[in-house]
Amino acid sequence: MESLEIMIGCRVKLTAEKRDVLKAAWRQVRDAQTPIQPATFGGTTIKAITNHSAPSLGNLAGITIADLLGTRESISLITVLNLQAQLKCEVFSEAEILDACKSYVEYVFAKSRDQSDA
Repeated sequence: MESLEIMIGCRVKLTAEKRDVLKAAWRQVRDAQTPIQPATFGGTTIKAITNHSAPSLGNLAGITIADLLGTRESISLITVLNLQAQLKCEVFSEAEILDACKSYVEYVFAKSRDQSDA
């Protein structure tokens, strides 16, 4: 891939609905990674040692994903796209992102023209 001459950073705000889609997809992945707890019988306890590790997704720990989806007002676009790919769900389509970028470019140039006319 060729290097871009102009680089633009982007953060997105998740609506409640989009956040819920990502949370539900993460819960499915997390639950699939979490082993079923061993049963206990009438006061006795079965102790087991396991090699189970905390749920994660790619290079993100479960606690990081929970923080991103639960407490952040905005998230970097690349992080959201990575989550979408790894969770196999879509909250932003390519068309939505292209439309938002086009609107941003139009806004920036209109603002620049307004300032030069003043």
